[in-house]
Amino acid sequence: LHEISEVQTQGENTDKGNSRSHWNSSQELISGDDVSEYSFIIQTKLGGEESGRSTVLVATSEEEKDQWVTAIRKQVVLAQASELARIDGSWIGTQRRRVKEAVTSDRSQMVMGGVIVAAYLSSLISAQILPEENSQAQQILLAVEFVVTVIFTIELALNLFGHSNDYLRPFFRDSWLVCDLVVVCFMLVGLVNRDLPAI
Repeated sequence: LHEISEVQTQGENTDKGNSRSHWNSSQELISGDDVSEYSFIIQTKLGGEESGRSTVLVATSEEEKDQWVTAIRKQVVLAQASELARIDGSWIGTQRRRVKEAVTSDRSQMVMGGVIVAAYLSSLISAQILPEENSQAQQILLAVEFVVTVIFTIELALNLFGHSNDYLRPFFRDSWLVCDLVVVCFMLVGLVNRDLPAI
């Protein structure tokens, strides 16, 4: 709720400019008289988890639409106030937010996706060619595994810092981050003990 920037109804004027720009871009999502009579748009902030997406909702009557718009606007104000109170305004809190935004950005996710693909291909090649001990092929594959492990470890450290508020509860509430922690631990153990199978 705290990422909602505004809730608009058809023809409504807002302080943020011409509200019809959202309606024009969303017109194709709904059709008929519902667009002007019973519809409203929830607009999210740019850079948030919803990346500025607009969501068009249709009520069954004008009264229901007004009730929904009023209730959502009220909850947005409360949520934004709660978010401001929750945010740590200290230097460390500012750095934590910056790191979290960086590691959860689309660009970072694309980079990590590329690293995962590289790790998978490296393991696939290693399983197919079964390089001889101390051969050049084995050294190359071990180097790739080492680099991938270092990158994953750095990403994990950044995620730990970015989610370190409230005694790391945000980190451990995210099942994907916990999965990353387990995988990286196995990868680090695998680097130390070469007798263990690779992840």
